[in-house]
Amino acid sequence: LRQHIPVITFSTPDVKKAVEAMKLGATDYIEKPLTAEILSDFIKRHKKKILNTEYGFDETIGTSALMQEVFGLIKKAAVSESNVLITGESGTGKELVARAIHKWSPRNERSFAVINCSAIPDTLLESELFGFEKGAFTGANYTKKGLLEIADGGTVFFDEIGDVSPLFQVKILRVLQEGDVMRIGGSRQKKVNLRIISATNMDLDMACKKGVFREDLFYRLNVINIHLPPLRNRIEDMSVLVNHFIEKHAHKRKDLLIKNISEEA
Repeated sequence: LRQHIPVITFSTPDVKKAVEAMKLGATDYIEKPLTAEILSDFIKRHKKKILNTEYGFDETIGTSALMQEVFGLIKKAAVSESNVLITGESGTGKELVARAIHKWSPRNERSFAVINCSAIPDTLLESELFGFEKGAFTGANYTKKGLLEIADGGTVFFDEIGDVSPLFQVKILRVLQEGDVMRIGGSRQKKVNLRIISATNMDLDMACKKGVFREDLFYRLNVINIHLPPLRNRIEDMSVLVNHFIEKHAHKRKDLLIKNISEEA
């Protein structure tokens, strides 16, 4: 079911059993008795293989209690088929979390379509999402598949979902309710199997109360909610983030050897 998760077997010392376990697909074999030191060593070894960093989940980094909660929710969301709403301020890593959910989900071999709702004008959003038939409007000289059709079987990530117009909210709601799409100028619906992950820096609950965001759409998107705390609320993550960025970017400077950053900095 989850081929990327290591399976570690253990038993009393027995070479035959060890060989049999490895043949069946075990990643590793430990002899009894199990001690905390041995177990810790094995977990550390395999954790590094699964995760890009020892201090987080996938590319999301943090050791704080707040982030440990987030990592737990990412894991739960990944194995679920439910829609996910990721909330948090700009720059908290909402897209990283969306990608991690897709990467560790059963849909990971299918496409991950990113739709930036604030960057695409409302007039173009429909043709981007649903596609169009040749001759549907002036300039439609060819047939184009929409992103929702292309992503069939995979995950669609609506970034800044709070920015879409009321009219477009209705169109997204229909896709969620009926599970089908129709190209502009088309005459038949096409069934699509999509997992929807949305992100916003807005308070959608408040937007619903003000009447600028549809309540029925909000409840369909917000099945699993993951809230990303800003860095100022998890200052203890600063040092691991600093070390991560030094490792990631230090080699780009050929004129300087950057090893660390001072406490003051």
